[in-house]
Amino acid sequence: MSIDVADLKHLSLKISRTVSDVESPSILFYELPHLSLDMLITLFAELSADNQCQCYLWSDDRGFSMLGFGVARSIEYEDFAAPAIVREDIQNLLSCFDIGDSSSPILGLYSSFDRADDPQAFWAREVCLTVFLPTVCLYTRDDNSYLQVAISRKEELVQISKVLDLLTAVHPEKSSSDAAENVQVLGYRTDLDISTWSAAINTIKRHIRSGEVEKVVLSRKAFLALDQQLNLGDFLRNLHSDYPNLYLYALSKDGFCFVGSSPEMLAEVYDGKLATMALAGSVPLEVSKDSVAQKGLALKRLLGSSKDMHEHNLVVQSIVEALKEVATHIGVEDLTVTNLPNILHLQTPIKAYLQPGRDLLDALTYIHPTAAVAGYPRYPSIDLISALEPQPRGLYSGTMGWIDAEGNGSLSVSLRCAAVRDKLVVVFAGCGMVSDSDPQAEYLESEAKMRPIFSSLPFGVYGIK
Repeated sequence: MSIDVADLKHLSLKISRTVSDVESPSILFYELPHLSLDMLITLFAELSADNQCQCYLWSDDRGFSMLGFGVARSIEYEDFAAPAIVREDIQNLLSCFDIGDSSSPILGLYSSFDRADDPQAFWAREVCLTVFLPTVCLYTRDDNSYLQVAISRKEELVQISKVLDLLTAVHPEKSSSDAAENVQVLGYRTDLDISTWSAAINTIKRHIRSGEVEKVVLSRKAFLALDQQLNLGDFLRNLHSDYPNLYLYALSKDGFCFVGSSPEMLAEVYDGKLATMALAGSVPLEVSKDSVAQKGLALKRLLGSSKDMHEHNLVVQSIVEALKEVATHIGVEDLTVTNLPNILHLQTPIKAYLQPGRDLLDALTYIHPTAAVAGYPRYPSIDLISALEPQPRGLYSGTMGWIDAEGNGSLSVSLRCAAVRDKLVVVFAGCGMVSDSDPQAEYLESEAKMRPIFSSLPFGVYGIK
């Protein structure tokens, strides 16, 4: 659909007048015609192209999506801070603004797996946790769309006007697929080849036999060198089209973009009710014409695998143990299977009631990183990961999502993802290792987990080894 240009011009004029009259920093809210996710994807690609301002996109499969452009205020934590401290900092941040009574501001929130501070690493620098108030936030919730504007300096009107101007001309189907067909892959490498991967797994098994750990998640990266820059709009549209019921996310800042489509929710909190999940234990699916028969055999193999069941149960156990610190009435639901085009995952939904005064920040602090992305027990596993993986993970296997002023919000785990800088694409994947993990099988599983990114690239590179 298209948005009425006259209405938006009227809205832009209204905002301009409000800014002219405002005497103190303010957060303003406006209702908009429905914004589709395709429109937000197109806007993200347009707004992130010049690398002038941070741009943030996040969407779930239950009707919430947001696009944040610019940063009015932000809070960064070099190390993971106590939830009470972050809560107080958020309230102090919002107290700098005049806010109407009718709405609760939406803030973006993302965290890394570990703090990256290595000039030679891809990330260069990434703090543990960032909470930010976008200058402009377009979001859709329960089929209603809104514009949230944070104004503290009159020069921010330029950012606001830029978003509104783009909205009047946005075309969701806009694509540069013709140009994408001419993109060439100049080089491919991985940081852990099968030999190094196998040696790392054998090291993990020694630590398992000694009783230090029961599970460790080992990850690797694939590097694609291109002859021209990637079109983010095409990439995101392909990713969402191929995997429509997952968490779509993208963060563009400091000259790079982190983008992915994750099957895993870390936590969703609303009015004290918490939902989370254990997602671990997987079997990859091969590209096959007879996909129904293939999935049937794969499902039987997954459900009959003692190795995968053990790996999955460790994740359930770790989440329940963590929730006992902050929640009551913890309910572990029946085991299900997440059925994706490239892989099957064991999944167990978990629900609970947070203790009074607790919110999404407590869920993040106590649950993350789960045994699904780190291992069990948590801290000995993280120590092994630091020793065995060549570089810090940074944002990979961290979290992305949003939070409001009341502590409600949702976070996904940053999986099935890639980082893009200039003409380089870095793809991430990890697998959980237990006592009977087979290095070759786990390597093939990591390739299957990279497949969503490879196959969603506008020029298509799936099949690269």
